[in-house]
Amino acid sequence: MLSKAAFNSMLPMYRVKTLYVSLIAALSPYFGEVGAIRLISLLSTLATGLAIGLWLFREKAFAYGPMAAGALMISGYPDVARLGSPDALFMALFTFGLYALNRKREAVAVLALFLAFMVRSDTIAFLGILAVLFALFRQISLGAFGAFIAAAIAYSFLSNGAGHPGWWTHFWF
Repeated sequence: MLSKAAFNSMLPMYRVKTLYVSLIAALSPYFGEVGAIRLISLLSTLATGLAIGLWLFREKAFAYGPMAAGALMISGYPDVARLGSPDALFMALFTFGLYALNRKREAVAVLALFLAFMVRSDTIAFLGILAVLFALFRQISLGAFGAFIAAAIAYSFLSNGAGHPGWWTHFWF
């Protein structure tokens, strides 16, 4: 059962999800808050499907589309898309960022991966791992390193300036 107190206790977690909150604020005069959240989820889900489909098509692996769709179903992505959480927008941006890295579009990768970070600041962990993996395999990717450096700089401002309660509170739920 959902309660107002439980909902209010989670609001500080959204202070560091600046892009998601800003999009809701920008769209809510036209669609209302709930409508804006639903629109963001819908467009994000379509963008994720487009990114995966485009990636498969460009790799001449479009026949694996049903397997990719099945993997998304098993991973619980339909629930993410339906719930109206920032995770659908994160998934779209992160997928486009990885696709851009794959296509050697470093500037697009930096932008998409950094925007994914602005949706979910805990993405800094993924970006750090990605940068370490590129370094371990002796690959130079300005997209991966640039996104991590930009996120690391922004993270200190976001977490300190927003009064975020910290990540340990996630383990209490």
